[in-house]
Amino acid sequence: MEQNLIVKEAFDRLARKGCLGDPDGELAYCYIRVSSAQQAEDGRTGLPRQLEHCHQVATERHLKISWELVFADDGFSGFEFENRPALLRLRKEIKKQPRSRFLIIEHLDRLSRNARWHQGFLLDEFVKYHVVTIFWKSFGSEIERAVLGTIAEEGMRSEISRMMDGMILKAKNGRVTAKRPRFGYMFVDSEGNVSEKAKKDTHYALHPKESKITRWIFDNIIREHKSLRMIAAEMNEKKIPTRFNGKIWCSGTIARIVSDPLYKGEFYAHRFYVVKTGRFNPNGHPCQMTRERPKEEWIKVTVPATLTSAEWQLAQDILAANQKRSTRNMKRRDWLLSAFCKCAICGYGYLTVIGGSPDRPIRYYACNARNQERARILKKACHSPYVRADELETFVWSKVEELLLNPDLVMRLLDEDDSAEQDREEEQHLQYIQSQLDENLRRYERWQKAYESEVISLNEFQGYRNEFHKQKADLEEANRVIESKVVERLSREDQKVQILAGLAELREGLPQDDNTGVPFEMRRRLLQQLLDCIWIDSHEKTIRFEGALKSSYRAEDTEFVFGSNLRSPQYVRCWSR
Repeated sequence: MEQNLIVKEAFDRLARKGCLGDPDGELAYCYIRVSSAQQAEDGRTGLPRQLEHCHQVATERHLKISWELVFADDGFSGFEFENRPALLRLRKEIKKQPRSRFLIIEHLDRLSRNARWHQGFLLDEFVKYHVVTIFWKSFGSEIERAVLGTIAEEGMRSEISRMMDGMILKAKNGRVTAKRPRFGYMFVDSEGNVSEKAKKDTHYALHPKESKITRWIFDNIIREHKSLRMIAAEMNEKKIPTRFNGKIWCSGTIARIVSDPLYKGEFYAHRFYVVKTGRFNPNGHPCQMTRERPKEEWIKVTVPATLTSAEWQLAQDILAANQKRSTRNMKRRDWLLSAFCKCAICGYGYLTVIGGSPDRPIRYYACNARNQERARILKKACHSPYVRADELETFVWSKVEELLLNPDLVMRLLDEDDSAEQDREEEQHLQYIQSQLDENLRRYERWQKAYESEVISLNEFQGYRNEFHKQKADLEEANRVIESKVVERLSREDQKVQILAGLAELREGLPQDDNTGVPFEMRRRLLQQLLDCIWIDSHEKTIRFEGALKSSYRAEDTEFVFGSNLRSPQYVRCWSR
């Protein structure tokens, strides 16, 4: 949102009569993009700079760009294009109902950094739909385009590689590779002084105030045997300041501190790496998760310790014992609706709780905001009653079962999730890559004939051959990635067969009150296919399904009574995230 405001400010500053370029010219699109890495580098100048260059081109070509025709992707990599929101909107508009036949872009690498096939595919697509692409930094031929694209791609890959090599070398020289100091520490230079040089040297020293807080946290665990929630509550009551803008201590934050070997004097560089999950968040950014490298790849950097190794290990043992107690009898398969339920009153997700008594435990689903420290501090703690897990699961499954007994309805709902448009686009990608492979082979055969005819030297031919094999490998890898997506989508047909088989078993006379008749994994899979969320409002006494199966139920529709059987348990034995 902030970047959009910056772009709008830049647009208004440059615009004449509400448009960039020539106010009397023909309309043109404008596409601008910065990746997260470049955003950090360019600060507030990345997108506005591109907008200014597009304004120059539009002025020279007697074109005008209205604000509605500016498409900006902020924080999206140039190595992929299928999920950039602004580019997707632009491509869809050009295909269906274009408002202009011109598209202005600053550099070729703003469109894509993948020179092997992304750039060619997108440019060919624009030509196919009669859109002329104009670059501020133009190129004269397809060969020059390929050269510029390859330079941009290799430049970025080399920069990433250099950054990784520099990080490893920095750690091996005994320096911390963190971009900002962890809680309890501060950056100093090689002489131990806090200075501008410290920001580059990044040696660690104990922070005079924060290190005392971390020591206090460990003491409360080791000596007082306090839980993380108790420590967080006490820190908030004492108004102990946090490092950043959160301003609230939570048990999760304290758990990350306590489990970090940093506080026993061991910083590990090159320990984690980030991978994409294949999913995308609502803003279109790829979802990522952190993975841990093999221990032999970690690089240990010795730093000042907050406590001894023995004390740190004792804290880990205490936390492990607490965790073992808290997760007793809490196997994932015991909770059919885990991660599905949300509170319709406050929006928080539901957690799983075991209550009742030690002799007669009772399973519950409970709103996370009821006892969460952040919600308590912000006075948003939710007082929704706990929900009996057995009764809720039986009710939800019975309602889902009623809908699922109609196989035609199930297949229609599942088919609606399939994207025919995405299938067609991936088929176009495969066709384009195959055409590039064929063209690459023809080009190589021409080079080979030129060498055999002694038109080019052996050294020149070897250079061409090396480039041929490199391009061939890149294109084949891209082909494999897209084919894997197609195979994954086709596997959904197998899932449909399994679902129909499960429904057939239900129709053959499974007892209505026997949830174990359908395997737990099958029931979870069915719910994942058909439900996104189950909203529970224990005040209004309603349950609402969200997803492929959309329906709402009031208290009179349910098979259990809201109220008496939803009271908070007097004995809560364990909590689980």
